[in-house]
This record gives sequence, structure tokens and C-alpha cells, in this order.
Amino acid sequence: MGCRPNQVKMPLAMSDGVVEEVDKENRSITLRHGPIKSATIEMGPMTMPFPVRDASLLAKVKVGDKVRFTAEFIDNEATITSLVVRK
Repeated sequence: MGCRPNQVKMPLAMSDGVVEEVDKENRSITLRHGPIKSATIEMGPMTMPFPVRDASLLAKVKVGDKVRFTAEFIDNEATITSLVVRK
């Protein structure tokens, strides 16, 4: 299942992932993630790069971190809108 805009209105749900790469210069993060279902995205598990809405989200993450995140379909692209390291 690829990334596609979700037509069903749902609250933003957090998804789980593992950080594979952090690219602060290009404001992106590569995550190995489980299924994503939110108000604007439905996506199966995979590893892929995502742009981040706010570059400050990348300040406290590193490769190997387990994270919870939300993603929204913004400007025709799956974009990370929140990101927290799981403890």
C-alpha cells in the first residue's frame, strides 16, 4: 500500500517508527515506520524519508531512536508535523 490522501476525517493519530537518517540541512528524516492512518494519510509500513514541517523537530533525534510521530498530507507530500522520542 503506498501513500495516499485519506478521504475520511480522523483525528491525528501518532504512529511508531525508528529513525534511520536525520538530514538537518534538507529538513528531512528517514523513518522505518508501521502503518500510518491519520486525517490526511493512509500508508502501510515501510522505510522512507519525510520532510518535517518544523526543523526544530530534528534537534533531539538521532539514528536508532524509537519515535512516535504524526504525519499529514501537506502540499502533496507526507510531512512530519510532530515527533517525540519514545522512552
